[in-house]
Amino acid sequence: MLKHLCWLFLFTCSWTHAASVWQVSNAGNTVYIGGTLHILSPEDFPLPNAYGVAYNQADELVFETDIAGLNSPRFQQDSRARLTYGDG
Repeated sequence: MLKHLCWLFLFTCSWTHAASVWQVSNAGNTVYIGGTLHILSPEDFPLPNAYGVAYNQADELVFETDIAGLNSPRFQQDSRARLTYGDG
């Protein structure tokens, strides 16, 4: 049974839009979990509709990073250094 559920989950994930947004519900409570790369180019926008749906239905937003810190020159330099190859 578990094997069939796993296949169903994998099939559903590959069939739906390529958004990294999950909805987890239990006992009338819902949590949306979304993932993005923190450095997106203008071509990446607009984000898939699933992000807007989760945002509009949320009572509270929690980020795993310091949003204000994303604009600091140090963060941007560190990110570029980690996301690019030094050679080649």
